[in-house]
Amino acid sequence: MLLVCNIFVLILSIGALGAIFSSQFSTTDSLILLSIAFLLEVFGFWIKSENRSNPLDFLKEKIMRVFAFFLAISVIGILALSAVLHIGENIVLGNFDELAGDYHFSITTWERREAAIEIAETLIFWENKSSFTAKEEAEVVLHFFDLAKEEKSLLNKVDRKEATREDLAELNIIKEEMMIIQPIVENIIEKQLQEVLISEGISFIPTKIPLVSHFYPGTSFKIERPPSSLIIAQRDSLSEKARVYVRNDLNTREIEDLEKTTDELGYSSLVVRLGGISTYPSMVNPSSAHRAIEIIAHEWAHHYFMFTNLGRSNAPKQNNIEETSAKIIGGELRDIIWERYYESYIKTSENETTTTAATDKINLAEELQKIRENVEDYLERGEVKKAEQYMNNRRDWLEENGHYIRKLNQAYFVFYGYYATNPAHRAANDGIGEKLIDLRMKSSSLQKFILTVKNLETLEDLNRAL
Repeated sequence: MLLVCNIFVLILSIGALGAIFSSQFSTTDSLILLSIAFLLEVFGFWIKSENRSNPLDFLKEKIMRVFAFFLAISVIGILALSAVLHIGENIVLGNFDELAGDYHFSITTWERREAAIEIAETLIFWENKSSFTAKEEAEVVLHFFDLAKEEKSLLNKVDRKEATREDLAELNIIKEEMMIIQPIVENIIEKQLQEVLISEGISFIPTKIPLVSHFYPGTSFKIERPPSSLIIAQRDSLSEKARVYVRNDLNTREIEDLEKTTDELGYSSLVVRLGGISTYPSMVNPSSAHRAIEIIAHEWAHHYFMFTNLGRSNAPKQNNIEETSAKIIGGELRDIIWERYYESYIKTSENETTTTAATDKINLAEELQKIRENVEDYLERGEVKKAEQYMNNRRDWLEENGHYIRKLNQAYFVFYGYYATNPAHRAANDGIGEKLIDLRMKSSSLQKFILTVKNLETLEDLNRAL
């Protein structure tokens, strides 16, 4: 019987690894297969323990060994999967990552540091259940992000060499308090996102395994300032050549030197600060509660799409479709979470909204849309230098009218064009932003929208879905 169990364990384990890379199964299907293999192995040791003088102790010992074995296999598997997922990044980057030198940020190294903890928590079904009331949960989350705001203000003083001894002491106190309550805050928001996903009918997705449904993907994230991204674009078109993740603590001189080095190779470049990144777990910038919740939900959407047709597609415009879809999903989930868990516990003035100041002389979105259209016209005619001079002139003009943009070039429009819910970029890239917003309006629910979008592979698929 033990031999039969071991044979089945081997078959299930091989099947699980195959399922990870199969278009017919999801990643969680493979985890289910591994779980069944784990239980079979435990069953096998139970059979073997019947002939022992103290079968209970023997069984406990073997279960722990089996658990350790499967934990090790899972950690190795997730790291191997992470490496596979980043192979495409390395191929696209080629030698570009060498441009960053000491400024380079390794996503894989960061994920290795965090993955083992996340997998261990998943395998033992760990859940730190909050004993707080709903009001207390809201208060602790909002307090954490208030501390993050104070920390940022003090760090800016340190950077400007204006910090006093009292400022440094206060900064240390704030950091210590944030470190203590950060895991609590992460757990609260993860739980809130899960509850909203369940209520929206999104969380339990049918697998290809009969009679089994599962929560996929998880909502894990870490509140940590993500790396910046060096966007490298072609000069003769608004298209991305590569991107390199760099440290988030570069000063303006270091950023400009890096961009200059890249531009001298014949490209257009821009270093942008990221609000989040869909590593596993996601990395989320501690900006504000309202903004962070949107980013957390946005990055969850990327995790969801990872093993769907949309996430696997290499078709042109795929990145635009996925980023814009994630932006729509993140914004909608944020609104639900904010209304359900926070809005009734804070003053109206603390609810964050984005408005255009009455004193604005110009509409920034409209102006950026015009600039982009004119730049595309220049580039289509092959007038690259004229396009670049035009963008420089318009950047200066925008600053004179109260809208500072550090650098306006091809890389700027490539990066921000991915997030096409912004009115400035909705019409770009064949109107992907407008089409996805239209698709969401036509979908009866957020669940229907997600289930439709996940199967899109090309722009033509999007057009047909409308």
